[in-house]
Amino acid sequence: MTSTKTFAFAIALAAAPAAQAANPVVQAIEQAKPCSRLKVKALGLTVGLDKFESAAVKSLKVDIDGDHAQFALDGSLACAASDGSLLRGDASAELNASFTLDLAACEFSEKSIHIVATGGSFRPVLEAAKPQIEAALKRSLENLAKSLCK
Repeated sequence: MTSTKTFAFAIALAAAPAAQAANPVVQAIEQAKPCSRLKVKALGLTVGLDKFESAAVKSLKVDIDGDHAQFALDGSLACAASDGSLLRGDASAELNASFTLDLAACEFSEKSIHIVATGGSFRPVLEAAKPQIEAALKRSLENLAKSLCK
Protein backbone atom coordinates (compact mmCIF):
# COMPACT_ATOMS: atom_id res chain seq x y z
CA MET A 1 0.00 0.00 0.00
CA THR A 2 1.35 3.42 -0.93
CA SER A 3 1.71 5.77 2.00
CA THR A 4 0.82 9.43 2.28
CA LYS A 5 4.54 10.12 2.67
CA THR A 6 5.11 8.52 -0.73
CA PHE A 7 2.61 10.82 -2.43
CA ALA A 8 3.99 13.89 -0.66
CA PHE A 9 7.48 12.93 -1.81
CA ALA A 10 6.42 12.56 -5.44
CA ILE A 11 4.48 15.81 -5.45
CA ALA A 12 7.34 17.75 -3.86
CA LEU A 13 9.91 16.45 -6.34
CA ALA A 14 7.78 16.50 -9.48
CA ALA A 15 6.18 19.90 -8.92
CA ALA A 16 7.49 22.36 -11.49
CA PRO A 17 6.71 25.92 -10.46
CA ALA A 18 6.57 28.59 -13.14
CA ALA A 19 9.76 30.16 -11.80
CA GLN A 20 12.62 27.76 -12.60
CA ALA A 21 14.72 29.19 -9.74
CA ALA A 22 12.19 27.80 -7.24
CA ASN A 23 12.40 24.30 -8.75
CA PRO A 24 14.19 22.05 -6.23
CA VAL A 25 15.78 19.93 -8.97
CA VAL A 26 17.30 23.02 -10.62
CA GLN A 27 18.52 24.13 -7.20
CA ALA A 28 20.14 20.72 -6.65
CA ILE A 29 21.94 21.01 -9.99
CA GLU A 30 23.19 24.47 -9.06
CA GLN A 31 24.26 23.32 -5.56
CA ALA A 32 26.42 20.64 -7.17
CA LYS A 33 28.57 23.55 -8.44
CA PRO A 34 29.13 21.88 -11.81
CA CYS A 35 31.08 24.84 -13.16
CA SER A 36 33.64 24.92 -10.35
CA ARG A 37 35.45 21.93 -11.85
CA LEU A 38 35.91 23.43 -15.29
CA LYS A 39 39.46 24.80 -15.27
CA VAL A 40 42.35 24.08 -17.60
CA LYS A 41 45.81 25.51 -18.27
CA ALA A 42 46.17 27.18 -21.69
CA LEU A 43 49.16 29.22 -22.81
CA GLY A 44 50.39 29.46 -19.24
CA LEU A 45 47.05 30.81 -18.01
CA THR A 46 44.32 29.08 -16.06
CA VAL A 47 41.16 29.17 -18.11
CA GLY A 48 38.00 28.52 -16.20
CA LEU A 49 34.33 28.20 -16.88
CA ASP A 50 33.63 29.05 -13.28
CA LYS A 51 30.39 31.00 -13.67
CA PHE A 52 27.16 29.02 -13.42
CA GLU A 53 24.76 30.35 -16.05
CA SER A 54 21.66 28.17 -15.88
CA ALA A 55 20.05 24.80 -15.36
CA ALA A 56 16.79 23.53 -16.77
CA VAL A 57 14.64 20.48 -16.29
CA LYS A 58 13.18 19.39 -19.62
CA SER A 59 11.29 16.44 -18.18
CA LEU A 60 10.94 14.66 -14.87
CA LYS A 61 8.98 11.42 -14.76
CA VAL A 62 8.05 9.77 -11.49
CA ASP A 63 6.65 6.25 -11.32
CA ILE A 64 5.57 5.00 -7.90
CA ASP A 65 4.79 1.37 -7.23
CA GLY A 66 4.14 0.78 -3.55
CA ASP A 67 7.15 2.07 -1.62
CA HIS A 68 9.41 2.19 -4.69
CA ALA A 69 9.81 5.26 -6.85
CA GLN A 70 11.57 5.48 -10.17
CA PHE A 71 12.68 8.86 -11.46
CA ALA A 72 13.81 9.77 -14.95
CA LEU A 73 15.19 13.26 -15.55
CA ASP A 74 16.29 15.04 -18.71
CA GLY A 75 17.92 18.41 -18.18
CA SER A 76 20.66 20.80 -19.12
CA LEU A 77 23.18 23.16 -17.61
CA ALA A 78 25.32 26.00 -18.91
CA CYS A 79 28.57 27.54 -17.64
CA ALA A 80 30.64 30.51 -18.79
CA ALA A 81 33.98 32.15 -18.12
CA SER A 82 33.73 34.73 -15.37
CA ASP A 83 33.40 38.36 -16.41
CA GLY A 84 37.02 39.16 -15.57
CA SER A 85 38.47 36.24 -17.52
CA LEU A 86 41.08 36.92 -20.21
CA LEU A 87 39.59 34.26 -22.44
CA ARG A 88 35.84 34.39 -22.87
CA GLY A 89 33.84 31.28 -23.55
CA ASP A 90 31.03 29.00 -22.51
CA ALA A 91 30.02 25.37 -22.36
CA SER A 92 26.74 23.54 -22.02
CA ALA A 93 25.64 19.99 -21.30
CA GLU A 94 22.55 17.88 -21.77
CA LEU A 95 22.07 15.27 -19.07
CA ASN A 96 19.99 12.21 -18.29
CA ALA A 97 19.50 10.85 -14.80
CA SER A 98 17.63 7.88 -13.41
CA PHE A 99 17.12 6.83 -9.82
CA THR A 100 15.24 4.03 -8.11
CA LEU A 101 14.44 4.76 -4.49
CA ASP A 102 12.95 2.60 -1.75
CA LEU A 103 10.76 5.20 -0.05
CA ALA A 104 10.23 3.17 3.12
CA ALA A 105 13.98 2.77 3.75
CA CYS A 106 15.01 5.96 1.91
CA GLU A 107 17.71 3.97 0.10
CA PHE A 108 18.70 3.91 -3.55
CA SER A 109 18.88 0.62 -5.38
CA GLU A 110 19.93 2.28 -8.64
CA LYS A 111 21.26 5.68 -9.55
CA SER A 112 22.88 6.98 -12.68
CA ILE A 113 23.53 10.32 -14.30
CA HIS A 114 25.18 10.87 -17.63
CA ILE A 115 26.17 13.90 -19.64
CA VAL A 116 24.96 12.86 -23.08
CA ALA A 117 25.87 15.93 -25.16
CA THR A 118 28.10 18.98 -24.79
CA GLY A 119 28.52 22.21 -26.67
CA GLY A 120 29.94 25.70 -26.53
CA SER A 121 33.28 27.28 -27.28
CA PHE A 122 34.94 25.56 -24.29
CA ARG A 123 33.31 22.18 -24.97
CA PRO A 124 36.64 20.28 -24.59
CA VAL A 125 37.05 21.63 -21.05
CA LEU A 126 33.62 20.30 -20.11
CA GLU A 127 34.31 16.96 -21.83
CA ALA A 128 37.49 16.51 -19.77
CA ALA A 129 35.60 17.08 -16.51
CA LYS A 130 32.54 14.91 -17.29
CA PRO A 131 33.22 12.19 -14.66
CA GLN A 132 33.68 14.72 -11.86
CA ILE A 133 30.62 16.73 -12.90
CA GLU A 134 28.46 13.60 -13.14
CA ALA A 135 29.58 12.48 -9.67
CA ALA A 136 28.80 15.89 -8.14
CA LEU A 137 25.38 16.01 -9.80
CA LYS A 138 24.61 12.46 -8.64
CA ARG A 139 25.44 13.37 -5.01
CA SER A 140 23.38 16.54 -5.12
CA LEU A 141 20.29 14.92 -6.66
CA GLU A 142 20.59 11.98 -4.26
CA ASN A 143 20.68 14.39 -1.29
CA LEU A 144 17.58 16.16 -2.63
CA ALA A 145 15.66 12.91 -2.94
CA LYS A 146 16.74 11.70 0.52
CA SER A 147 15.76 15.02 2.12
CA LEU A 148 12.25 14.70 0.70
CA CYS A 149 11.59 11.16 1.87
CA LYS A 150 12.54 11.68 5.52
